[in-house]
Amino acid sequence: MKSGKKVTVKCWSGMSGNDSNDASRNYNTYKIWDDASFEGFTKKINGGLGELNIKLARPFDNYGEGEDVVLNNRVQIIVNHDKTAPQGKTIYNGYIAEINPWADGHDEGVNLKCLGYISKFSDWLHIKDASSAPMAYRASTSTYSGVDISGIVSAVVNDVPNTIDKDEEDPQMFFTKEIANTGKTVSFVFALKNKLDILRMCQKSYSSFYFYLDPEKFYWRAIPDHPTHTFIYGKHINGIGIKRSMLNIGSNLYYCWNGNQFSDGTASDSPWAAKSHAPGVIDGLVWKYGIRDKVMEIRSDADGVAAENVISSDYNRNDTPQIQLTFKIADLGINSRTGYDIDSIDPGNTCQILNLPPSINNMLGNNNLIIRQVDYTLDEVKLDIALDVRDLSEEVAGSDLDEQDLRRVESPEFEIMV
Repeated sequence: MKSGKKVTVKCWSGMSGNDSNDASRNYNTYKIWDDASFEGFTKKINGGLGELNIKLARPFDNYGEGEDVVLNNRVQIIVNHDKTAPQGKTIYNGYIAEINPWADGHDEGVNLKCLGYISKFSDWLHIKDASSAPMAYRASTSTYSGVDISGIVSAVVNDVPNTIDKDEEDPQMFFTKEIANTGKTVSFVFALKNKLDILRMCQKSYSSFYFYLDPEKFYWRAIPDHPTHTFIYGKHINGIGIKRSMLNIGSNLYYCWNGNQFSDGTASDSPWAAKSHAPGVIDGLVWKYGIRDKVMEIRSDADGVAAENVISSDYNRNDTPQIQLTFKIADLGINSRTGYDIDSIDPGNTCQILNLPPSINNMLGNNNLIIRQVDYTLDEVKLDIALDVRDLSEEVAGSDLDEQDLRRVESPEFEIMV
């Protein structure tokens, strides 16, 4: 680490009771890991914190098993520098998912795989049932009729962790919430759907909103309509990658939902409906990119309106190639003149880039770009950028740009690979 940050790694222990299932476990105790090291982790829009690999410099046969190194114990990372409050800034909150002690000759240690708490949303079914019956005897479906999308988001998130049976609670999973209304009503019936699937379905139903679980807070809010960050090309940004892809293009599109045909599509083999572009557009797409038929079956238990919203997020992005922008930003601690406070950058923020060549500005089309993914290290971040809210529901592919695509230069005058 070159940035000079003070880094504190805390493990919050749940082993103060007589055994791991003791209800008297005290989650307010922690141990500071002075022997921990790590490289970095990823933060994603419509998600949260990703995998963090920690190495503990300890004997492989005496590493604190059953004390602090315990599966599901919380791991918190705090940084202190001149841009943070005196108590520092939490940059990671997650839990120990795997423990791997190892020895190789005279070298030994313990490798830990930690996951952000958003991963637990994929393990947790959303059961909208206020009864006190055991989970196995509750209703398996959750019905929402004519409600604001934000109401569904609230219902999914607000039962974490305190509105279900105590024995099913995850007592280390604490965070605050900020959930804004969309003003858009939908109807859904979810049958045994996990929380993450439902949140992603809600986001596809209203693509100008996003969700994100940061280390301390859950957000459901609109994409900012003005830049959160300003980066200067040739100062903050000295390497950039731009990739255009035709893989999202669809010339003829066929959809159905739960065996039902969409009313605004052209009837095909029932229950399928063709929801195609205008004939002239289709001809142009086929001429440029070849025949690219796409088929999508929605089994979201959504009503027609909600399903149409989900389809639209896919359909509206099928007529132009997708542009992917990736670049790196160094931390202020590396260079106070050209660096940036990278700890202030989160997915869902927006940015403008000044001093770009006109040809690149014309290609990007706007200067309120959406940060989809942050690959974080203590010294720098690599950002994956979306140009349009319609790209937010796509799988983030920023990490597949090779390092040679991120060219390091001293000035803006260089060739862009497109």
